[in-house]
Amino acid sequence: MPRSSQRCSKPVRFQDVSISSDFWASRLRKVRESSLPAMYQQMKETGRWDCLKLQWKPGDPNKPHRFWDSDIAKWLEAACYILTLDQDDEELSRLVESAIDDIRGAQQEDGYINSYYTVVEPERKWADIAWSHELYCAGHLLEAGLAHYAYSGSYRLLGPLLKYIKCIDSVFGPDKGKKRGYPGHEEIEIALTRAYEITDDDSLLKLAHYFITERGTHRPEGHYYDIEAKARGEPPRPGPGHGPPYSYHQADRTIREMGSVEGHSVRAMYWLAGAAGVARLTDDNILREAVERLWESTTHRKMYITGGLGAIPDWEGFGPDYYLPNESGYLETCAAIALVFFAHQMILLDPMNMEYAHVLELALYNAVLVGVSLDGKSFFYDNPLATIDGYSSRKLWFEVACCPANTARLIGSVGNYVFSIRDDDMIFVHLYISSTTQLVLASGNKVIVRQKSNAPWHGGATFTIESYDDVENVSLCFRIPRGCEGFNVSSSTNVLLSVKQDSHLLATNLKSRAPVTVVVSFKFKPRRLFPHPLNLDNRHSIAIARGPLIYCAETTDNLLIGDLRNIRIPDDAAFAEEALDGDGLMRLGFKRDTGIGADSRVVILKTLAQMAERTEAERETLKELTLIPYFMWANRGKSNLRVWLPRA
Repeated sequence: MPRSSQRCSKPVRFQDVSISSDFWASRLRKVRESSLPAMYQQMKETGRWDCLKLQWKPGDPNKPHRFWDSDIAKWLEAACYILTLDQDDEELSRLVESAIDDIRGAQQEDGYINSYYTVVEPERKWADIAWSHELYCAGHLLEAGLAHYAYSGSYRLLGPLLKYIKCIDSVFGPDKGKKRGYPGHEEIEIALTRAYEITDDDSLLKLAHYFITERGTHRPEGHYYDIEAKARGEPPRPGPGHGPPYSYHQADRTIREMGSVEGHSVRAMYWLAGAAGVARLTDDNILREAVERLWESTTHRKMYITGGLGAIPDWEGFGPDYYLPNESGYLETCAAIALVFFAHQMILLDPMNMEYAHVLELALYNAVLVGVSLDGKSFFYDNPLATIDGYSSRKLWFEVACCPANTARLIGSVGNYVFSIRDDDMIFVHLYISSTTQLVLASGNKVIVRQKSNAPWHGGATFTIESYDDVENVSLCFRIPRGCEGFNVSSSTNVLLSVKQDSHLLATNLKSRAPVTVVVSFKFKPRRLFPHPLNLDNRHSIAIARGPLIYCAETTDNLLIGDLRNIRIPDDAAFAEEALDGDGLMRLGFKRDTGIGADSRVVILKTLAQMAERTEAERETLKELTLIPYFMWANRGKSNLRVWLPRA
């Protein structure tokens, strides 16, 4: 089964990319110093941290929940990423090994690991996979095992998790005597593809392929979720939503029959990330066409301007095409994180299609980063693009706490998304983030690529490429970021350049220890974004972007305006940039340590706006309007925001 098309690229993993970006190094530091300790404390207080000790019994407080194992797993994965980058943290290392002890101790003889179905409802093991989260938790545990292996080189966690996967493989599949089921909450599919790429164990990819292709199959005996409900003596629970039964689970039909992404947005994005990975690793062209079709459905018709997903709070998921309400939109942080995973898998599937990296960058800097405070200690679960008298603020924790550790594990592994490399030695630059990586070419020669950038505040980057040996025809592909101006690639040495619509390709020869310097020039300027004509919630409005960042109005900066619904932007309004250092940010009410880099100069925007509510005498009066990056809002106490601004 395993075979990958030559047009695909291979990931350059986070442990092989040293991040030197002031912005991202600061975010990584906040994960280590603030987020991980804060989340550990919350898990300890709520009983999550100790649930895998399997000591709970009826009548005790802190009854385990079906998905608690995944909270521990995501925290563990994030902690291992941080330790891989900086192993000098004895307390964090101690907590990691303590959690691993609990996981190993919770494993049953057949390999099964799940705290809830071991101590709360053991009789329902594998009996309700539509809603049980067993396979979802298994996927997150497997990803934690892979992260620990990257950190330690040890199978102390990965080994037991691979045994658990063997247990799952013995239960589910097309073979006689196995259950023909698949996860109610997808996630294990992408975990299996990642595990396959590390271990080369074909059975992992085969199981992932089965889960992807079997999903939504209607057999003569009925839908699998109906079959298992009948076996339990319970009525089917097809889930909420406006679509056919089980569209909430993306299981109303097979992926090859699906033309539109529906249902729960987090489930859908994990599922499609796994499907794209399977399509790449198996060279399954029919599956490839399906994920390309559903990518377009997701990002062209159901994605918010920030890269957020999920218009409907009732089912935390998708609404009709172009239905993207602001105040009532859900936009769960986990959905944006899963979109980053989906986009990354699409990048690897077709690295020459720059749209995938555009969306990854958009979601990462906006819909993901808004989910965590600048100090790393509080979190958003949902992220509407406007609030009215809600005076919103982040929370320290949630009863359903999937988002905090998910954000930490993505930030901790941000190095995964900067580069990839194709079998013909084409090196792709997907994100402009200061970093260094060493790549092994097909010839066995090693090439070092160093990138220096001041993103996301300013455009442009300088690359230094060198090798310890003579290497011919080293190729690089530079993405042209959306909304940039004056993109150009130049070098002081002889290079061969070709220009495409959304990228520049460069080829050069390297002499031993003779670095080649390449300057990629482009500028960021404020730009207006307009809604799709069918997006009626934002008709006659604009959003403002600069580089990868979406900007918003926050009440904290605009007290003289008051109700942000008053804002009307003249068509000829000019947006002035103001770069603020730490002192400047403090004057706006931010803390000096913003968590986005001591050397960063945060760019805010100012313009003049009309007011909707005004007297005749005030008709010609304009008021100053300040806009800040969307991910920075709600860091100065309770406030309101607005992204889409009506035109005057």
